[in-house]
Amino acid sequence: MRLRTILIVALIWTLLALLFGWQLRLDAMYAGRRITAGQALVLATAGWYGWALLSPLVIWITRRLGITKRAIAIHVVLAIVLTLVKVAVTTEI
Repeated sequence: MRLRTILIVALIWTLLALLFGWQLRLDAMYAGRRITAGQALVLATAGWYGWALLSPLVIWITRRLGITKRAIAIHVVLAIVLTLVKVAVTTEI
């Protein structure tokens, strides 16, 4: 993968983390809980960068399986497994 592509993809994941960090902070404020901008950013970044790290695997699986009914069923099962792995890893962070 070219450096430019990697930087663009990293920028997109970072933008998502920033937006969701801001949303997390606003949601907490509306609920009457206190969370700092730094805490919200760490939580959002851990979550979205977790997906960023799994992206190459997801793309590889999609290319390998193609798009058939069987592939979609396998993809759903793998999506559940990868989600559980991602949540377990990022929860520790």
